[in-house]
Amino acid sequence: MVPPLHAEFHCAVCGALAATLTLDAEGVYEHVHFMGQITERTNSQDRDALADGITRGDAAAIFAANPLWAPFYCPECKAVYCGEHWRVEMTFENDEGLPGWYDCAHGTCPHGHRRLVDD
Repeated sequence: MVPPLHAEFHCAVCGALAATLTLDAEGVYEHVHFMGQITERTNSQDRDALADGITRGDAAAIFAANPLWAPFYCPECKAVYCGEHWRVEMTFENDEGLPGWYDCAHGTCPHGHRRLVDD
């Protein structure tokens, strides 16, 4: 049995653990960060790019493969931040514009760069 790939990323501001990522041989990807614990299955093409990023501990490569897999990473700063250093704004609105349904979340890094962090 092949052991899962694992990487940890630490905040550029305070050094706190910002995220842990795990990818198993079956393509199940688990990421734990300020948006919670998320588990999903990847396809073979995504799996290779994700495995490469995790193996190298490269948040930019993971972001390039799928920005939502690295909500802890700011591509403009080229830095990782923990939940204490992201300001997250959630949008609650459905397709018809009615309030109350979770739609997405945007995060702003400590340097004011805003991006989609959950959809």
